[in-house]
Amino acid sequence: MESENQTNRPFANIEKCVNALNHAIRIFQEFVSDKTSSDPAVFYQAQKYFEESKSFYQEASKEISELFGFSPTDASPGFKKWKENFLKGTGIISESKEFETLKRELQNDGFLHRFLTPEEIDDLLRKHFESQQSGKRKLENIKARIILDKTLNLMAEAETLEVKAKEKLYQLR
Repeated sequence: MESENQTNRPFANIEKCVNALNHAIRIFQEFVSDKTSSDPAVFYQAQKYFEESKSFYQEASKEISELFGFSPTDASPGFKKWKENFLKGTGIISESKEFETLKRELQNDGFLHRFLTPEEIDDLLRKHFESQQSGKRKLENIKARIILDKTLNLMAEAETLEVKAKEKLYQLR
């Protein structure tokens, strides 16, 4: 039986991104809130984690686009079948089509729980349920949409904290 890490291998860079973002956010928060400390090394450490997270995010976005994007027009039926089996085997696509069953499926997904609270899963599912079924998007790819959205929210939080930390750093000079 495959481990959770092997099962969700396509999300390895997202996991690295989220971990780096969480480190950056925690350090930025400490730097901004600590009235007595103003060590620039702490700021630069957080900034390093934030920059790493951006690299991991770019790689993850590229991987996810390749996985969920359209197969080349000249792709063999064997390749298309392999891709379909790979996506199903990794557990990164959802099987449910109805809102309530999809909600239960996502709420019980151990991989998602490493990134999101049950409330966040519910909120993001509500936010993306309709739009994920329109245009070229597929409902089965909603797990990737939810993880990417959570990651973008963390990036925005880190960016806001970075600005506040820079302001503090420049005031100290």
